Amino acid sequence: MNIYADNAALGLLHPEVKQLLHEIIEMPLCNPSAIYSGGRSTRKLIEQARETVSDAIGADANEIYFTGSATESINWFCSDSKPVYTTTIEHKAILRNANNFIPVTYTGLVDLDIFREQCPRYGNVIVGWVNNEIGTIQPIKGIIDICHKKHSCILVDATQAIGHIPINVHELGVDFLVGSFGKLGGLSGSGFIYMKKGTYLDPMIKGGFQERGLRAGTENILGILSGAMAINIATQDIKSKAAATAKKRDKIINGLLQIPKSYLNGDLGNRVCGNINIAFEGIEAESLVLQLDLKGISVSAGSACNSVSVEPSHVLKMIGLSDELARASIRITIGDDITDEEAEFIIKTVTDCVAKLRKDSPVWNKICKKS
Repeated sequence: MNIYADNAALGLLHPEVKQLLHEIIEMPLCNPSAIYSGGRSTRKLIEQARETVSDAIGADANEIYFTGSATESINWFCSDSKPVYTTTIEHKAILRNANNFIPVTYTGLVDLDIFREQCPRYGNVIVGWVNNEIGTIQPIKGIIDICHKKHSCILVDATQAIGHIPINVHELGVDFLVGSFGKLGGLSGSGFIYMKKGTYLDPMIKGGFQERGLRAGTENILGILSGAMAINIATQDIKSKAAATAKKRDKIINGLLQIPKSYLNGDLGNRVCGNINIAFEGIEAESLVLQLDLKGISVSAGSACNSVSVEPSHVLKMIGLSDELARASIRITIGDDITDEEAEFIIKTVTDCVAKLRKDSPVWNKICKKS
């Protein structure tokens, strides 16, 4: 049995998106900036895609700008000269652009009282709606309201929220919001930024007048068209899909917590439907990931952007885990297509692999002697 359970890193191409890509490749696509009929036809497809994306998040089409990724969109927002405030558990794309860091609780939640105290006046703020490692869902409306009361501009990183939580940017009142099509079953290397009417960013990439003069370069036609289909599929029937996925998630969590000295990382009640981040004392997460891979299960030992680092996860450290426990934690992110049989297979296989690794672990032997 092969189970892909690393959807937070990259969503596998959706079958309908694959079919669309085959159709697009056969189409006589032209440069969308060209004024002849082929160019105009391609431009029409891109603008239809823009409407699809805007509909998926409750925006207007002229508030959507296509980019190369959520990371690019975040860097674009941070090109402003103002200091950037964020939380201590954000994605590296945010942390490496920030100047000031607001702490979170031991489950990774923003404490609104602390946030209110530390939120700047007339500043720039970035907060991830859903944490990419531990799946904590932030009280985003409260965070946005605090920022606006202090006249600060806020960007919400919705990369891990889109497709799992219903989004209406106009109801939220958010200034900027970013997403990545690669997380949704579209092509990686394509994403978007929402800019509320009345907001503005200086052009980050200068050149031609694509994206209404704010992002130069011939558009990524394949990425945009397939991304629009992916976000449309992902945002259909969200509540029922999320409820079904959460049921499987809880089944896996409950099964894995039967393993002695295992601990769930993050907030159970405020957790995105497909995220499971769990620590097993006495093992190395990388070894467990490799053992699971041999059994046909793909998971991660943290976020994909940290996969080459030997340092423990900064997210897990910031919610209070020791280096040892952070290094013993794996992230399982399931999709809404997971079956009961696959959930059972994950529980059994992880249980067996942890037991095997602990059998040969001197660290585990010390833990057992102490207890």
